[in-house]
Amino acid sequence: MKKQITMQYQGETFTVDAERKGDVIEISRGGKTYTVHLLPEKNPEPVSRPSAQTQAPRTPVVPVTPAAQAPPAGAAAGAIVAPMTGLVKEVLVVKGDQVTNGQLVVMMEAMKMDIEVIAAHDGSVVEVFVQSNTNISQGQPLISIG
Repeated sequence: MKKQITMQYQGETFTVDAERKGDVIEISRGGKTYTVHLLPEKNPEPVSRPSAQTQAPRTPVVPVTPAAQAPPAGAAAGAIVAPMTGLVKEVLVVKGDQVTNGQLVVMMEAMKMDIEVIAAHDGSVVEVFVQSNTNISQGQPLISIG
């Protein structure tokens, strides 16, 4: 169920539409939708939980470090490549966007795990080579940051 909420981000207050689907929250504002993946708490408080048989399975989220996604020899400078073969679930940037080191730029799925692909350095998105819901191979360029 969508809900309108007021939130603060980097000192600025926004009113957005938000919808939670399990461990995913979709936030919409001004025609653009942002997807937030909730991670499990490191030291959760003990609470009464349903049995494993009634509880929905969680999709593990694996962040990919910049070193693990280094482009192969001969790839364009600034290219961020697929760390493994899988499915592009969501491309979170468009050509011309400014990104910062460590920013989530592409969400993939491989072996029933969500794979977070992050920017390896600050810069501007020069090119986006993939689209959501497409299969890709390990080492295939995803985006280029200049």
